[in-house]
Amino acid sequence: MGAQLDHSGRPIGQQNVILSLPERPITGFSVSSNRTAILSLVDEPSTNLMAIDVSDNLAASKPVQLTVDAARNSLPDYSPDGRILYQQNVPGRAPAVRVVNDNGSNLPALSSPSSLSTEAPQWDSDGKRVFALVRETPLSVGYFAWIDLEQRGLTRIPIMPSAAAGPPHLSPDGQRLAFHQIAADGVMNVWLQPLDGSRARQMTFDREAMSYPKWSHDGKWLTLVIKRGDRTHVGIVSADGGAVEQLTFDQGQSRPYSFSPDNSRIAFAGQRNGIWNVYVVSRATKEVTQLTHFMKQGLLMYPAWSPRGHRIVFQRAESTTSLWTLKLP
Repeated sequence: MGAQLDHSGRPIGQQNVILSLPERPITGFSVSSNRTAILSLVDEPSTNLMAIDVSDNLAASKPVQLTVDAARNSLPDYSPDGRILYQQNVPGRAPAVRVVNDNGSNLPALSSPSSLSTEAPQWDSDGKRVFALVRETPLSVGYFAWIDLEQRGLTRIPIMPSAAAGPPHLSPDGQRLAFHQIAADGVMNVWLQPLDGSRARQMTFDREAMSYPKWSHDGKWLTLVIKRGDRTHVGIVSADGGAVEQLTFDQGQSRPYSFSPDNSRIAFAGQRNGIWNVYVVSRATKEVTQLTHFMKQGLLMYPAWSPRGHRIVFQRAESTTSLWTLKLP
């Protein structure tokens, strides 16, 4: 006999809790004839940094893992001497700035995970200071600052972030920020903001969306995300302004992140048939080369090309499930 329900369809009476489970999605549940239940739970995914070695002809090695943390490690950024800066998010702590060597060995943290929230970290041109967005509380707009590597002190930058602006990217000369701004009608376009506080300049005027700009190493170009319907593509525009050139045309999603050292290619995260991998597109020929060949679903983002051109570091998270059994009374 089934349970009695009230007028809203909820069971009448007290619930009998058999077992409290972790607050994770249940992807399957079945009960056998002997009242043994089996269910699958989605495990909490961790996001770590991975790397591939890349030759001049774009032959790539198998991916290796650089960080092994129960955290979300993201936004890798190479220093001129090959150190990798990244943002680390640990549940219950403020985002912090971390550094790892190119071979995966850890270096001292640049900020404490229990102090101010430090986000979107990027090296300056000589690798002696770090640019970051600093927040005193999680919901505050925050401010931009330089982090001194020797003194670990913060120096405020005399411009204020906007709540409607996307994550900033620092120019190679450390003088300007590139970011996208969300207009009142919801359309995103790319802007440039000098760090000296002078007037910001709108760079794109798209009617759908252009966003997430990244600088070339010579500071002459910006790669950005072009949105067309439910697809995104890699685009490029002169830092002086002008027409945006579209470089990719495949179905799925394409999210550019970094230029090769000679600025001739752009590394991007591409989603094809539901699977994310690292790709490279040539600026001259628009030829796309796939560098990784993951077969399982998992979010992959932010492929950062090393200054020597020999390695690309990226973040990847892969969700897994675990099976549980339970004997019902």
